[in-house]
Amino acid sequence: MVNSVPERAVCSMSKHIIRNTGSGYRTHQADAVSSDSDMSTIVTMIATVIRKNFFLVTTVFGVIAGIVLGVALRSLEPSVQMISFVELPGEVFMRCLRLLILPMMIATIVSGSANLSGKAQGKMALLTLSIFMLTSLISALIGLCFVTAIYPGRDMSGLVGEDTSRQQSQKTPTLTDTFLDLIRNAFPENLIEATTHSGYSAYQSKNQTQLDGSVKEISKRVWHVRGGTNSLGLIVFCIAFGSTIGSMGTPADPLKHFFSALDSVIMKLVGIVMWFTPVGVCSLLCARILEAGDILLLFHQMALFILTVVSALSVELFGVQPILYFVLTRGNPFKLLLQLAYPGMCAFVCAASAPVMPLMLRALEDKCGVDKRVAKFVIPIGVTVNMNGTACFIAAATMFIAQMNNISLELSDYFAVLITSTAVSIAATSVPSAALFLMAMTLSVIGAPLSDVSLLFTTEWLLDRCRTVNNCLGDGVTAAIVSHLCDLKGEPDDDNGTDCNGVDDGCLDEKKSKITEDAPLNCPPV
Repeated sequence: MVNSVPERAVCSMSKHIIRNTGSGYRTHQADAVSSDSDMSTIVTMIATVIRKNFFLVTTVFGVIAGIVLGVALRSLEPSVQMISFVELPGEVFMRCLRLLILPMMIATIVSGSANLSGKAQGKMALLTLSIFMLTSLISALIGLCFVTAIYPGRDMSGLVGEDTSRQQSQKTPTLTDTFLDLIRNAFPENLIEATTHSGYSAYQSKNQTQLDGSVKEISKRVWHVRGGTNSLGLIVFCIAFGSTIGSMGTPADPLKHFFSALDSVIMKLVGIVMWFTPVGVCSLLCARILEAGDILLLFHQMALFILTVVSALSVELFGVQPILYFVLTRGNPFKLLLQLAYPGMCAFVCAASAPVMPLMLRALEDKCGVDKRVAKFVIPIGVTVNMNGTACFIAAATMFIAQMNNISLELSDYFAVLITSTAVSIAATSVPSAALFLMAMTLSVIGAPLSDVSLLFTTEWLLDRCRTVNNCLGDGVTAAIVSHLCDLKGEPDDDNGTDCNGVDDGCLDEKKSKITEDAPLNCPPV
């Protein structure tokens, strides 16, 4: 009995220690399980984000890889043949995209116009063209303000070349000629020819003997044909053709279904080509870096001009466009720009708006919730006539050359440059470096030499890509605004609903399909 109490005490203490030890172990085990659960949740979230933005992520990696490879291979001084091999994947990628542009433009515009009433089309066309003109005018004004405030042409007289433009006796096409050429191209004589060529006015000078024996030099306007798709003429015809199909009703239903099916097939092919975007982006960027000259010398000589243009383009893209979108829709503009980041990035690499058109259409329909009929109507027109980034660049570059040559300008000259830059930008085609060839008109307005345009070619590989991003994203913002302002709920929609076949750049419309959390959001086309 004497030892029973201590034994009971020891037993009780042992049970207490064991109980506390077990509780501590269970607590530690619970913390470990909780930590593993948090880590698993983070990994799942990251995987979900990557799945939803698969092509954006892979394209970013392609951009980084292209820059790294380009910088690394420059030290090896590769030959022209080696650069050609590096560029080959990107060149094939661009060829495939350009191959699909024409059939996609025809199918999307005809099918979209056929499913809209004439009243809806008129309202959309008026809104679209009004926004395009407004943003282009504001962009040109921003370019003028920045180049006037920063004055990048100071101390640049050493780079000014000899003026040979004034020695030319041939008459230069005027702004009026440009507008008349737009109207002429809008009504092509031959649709087959319009798919491969467009026209422009030029002047030929010849000497004519007068009755009194004197010789007088006269200029005659001649209509020339150049290579390149007459997009404006095709768009006008496709809108008229689609509207006629829609107005005929039941007898034209076979044609309506045909173009809707053709649209779906083309988008399917586009989806297949999009799988090669990261490789094509990497190849093109690497080749451009290898082809570039002395980059450090270029930035040293033209750094202030590059900074001026990039700053003006940034204000237009992240200032004017968001304000316009917010005022007209009360939506979040930066969310919209984030949703359009992937086509914007591809526009920077391609340096042209037309090849990015299928990406923009898919992003607007699937990610931004824009009515597909509005997107198919606005984007092809925007690719052709909306060049707000180009308007900004032309205005800034014109004033830059005037500053280099110490040309004194009046207020009327600034106004003339503003209007001319806006008008000329509409005539700019969606191909690389088109703006440099249109600057002759703006320079002639203020009497600046045309020869100094050659200085801008050294910066063109960078600035052309920057302004293309503005052009491309400006189309997307305009489409979102028009979709908000034009209520098409009452309009018939006879599309077969197969527009989302093929590769999706990370966003399937949740209203069309319910996808489980574990299922991949980017499946290869079948």
